[in-house]
Amino acid sequence: MSNSRYQITKLEFDDNLNIGAEQWNELVSRSTRPSIYATYDYIKLSVKYFNCEAVEKFLIVIEDNLEQKLVAIFPMSLWHRQCYKKTVRVMEHLITTHTSDVDKPYPIIDAGSESIAWRLFAKYIKTELSNWDWLEYDELISESLLQKLSRKLFPFPQYIHRHSDGPLSSIIDLSESWAEFSKPHKNMRKKIKRIQNKLGENFRYKVYHSLQDMERCLQEYVAVESAGWKAYTGVSDAEAIEFYSELLPRFATNKQILVGTLYDGDRPISVELSYIYNGTVYFAHGTYHPDYAKLSPGTVSTSLSIQYLCEKYREGDFLAGFADYTHHFASHIYPTQKIAIFKINGIFFYYLILSRSYKVKSKLKNLAKKMIRLKKEKNHAN
Repeated sequence: MSNSRYQITKLEFDDNLNIGAEQWNELVSRSTRPSIYATYDYIKLSVKYFNCEAVEKFLIVIEDNLEQKLVAIFPMSLWHRQCYKKTVRVMEHLITTHTSDVDKPYPIIDAGSESIAWRLFAKYIKTELSNWDWLEYDELISESLLQKLSRKLFPFPQYIHRHSDGPLSSIIDLSESWAEFSKPHKNMRKKIKRIQNKLGENFRYKVYHSLQDMERCLQEYVAVESAGWKAYTGVSDAEAIEFYSELLPRFATNKQILVGTLYDGDRPISVELSYIYNGTVYFAHGTYHPDYAKLSPGTVSTSLSIQYLCEKYREGDFLAGFADYTHHFASHIYPTQKIAIFKINGIFFYYLILSRSYKVKSKLKNLAKKMIRLKKEKNHAN
């Protein structure tokens, strides 16, 4: 699809992708909210290891013919979701929090082209794509214009919308000194001092970033995580190990990874994975050994990571919805939104009727339980 100025192309996301890493990452650098999770390597490897069950994986690419530049990349996927025994065709971002370890996934849009990019995207998927029922975006960034424009781009009565608050992220200021940062956090300083006293000469904290350290760092992370409740479900999941075995060396080569490890002698007891991009540190993952739980090794490890990072980078970004314990460290709390856009068709009415029916049944069941309880209480009183 094209007009006099813009060219819109759908590309299958495969090994023959026409957009190279350099062109892709150049757009990321000038996008609405540049993020490590939007980079070529991160998305390509996430699809390789996590998105194998998607019905279709593709890009919607927008180019400006007048200025001869790439304007937007919408990485998309189509899934078949079971809903009350019916199949719903759901279109969403290519990698999501349900299918990978991404945080705040968002299309890659030139910062000055948000409005035109969303208008062209909406027109394209309404006129050129007919194989979807729902369009969903979770953890939508606050800079996005989709929330503001969605009802104009997808108007009633052809479409209906559901907007809700998404998870929150802690954003911490790393531009200040450690002394300034730690001053208001007395409890944090006490925890660091306590574990130092408990471990004595065995206390050791080390930050790794070199390529030759990545394999051992991943092995230590997996070993620590496997000892706790997240064993074989987080980074220690079989697919995730393959993903990180390829991702960490690539990021290390580009100086985009830091691994902070807290040791008791030679035994790792807490490990933090952090990504670096454009002056922002992304606190991606952390784990600690349950044998040391009483010493708060996870909190201490995070604190020591912050200490190392202070005055080296601009800000730190914690995973949305997974790090509420860091809110007291934050210079501000970053909000996200959830948006679902439903085509008003047969499957929508089926979903609406069944969902309302289940809600009514649930309310009636709860009412019946309440009446039985009140009757028992009355009989007991008599």
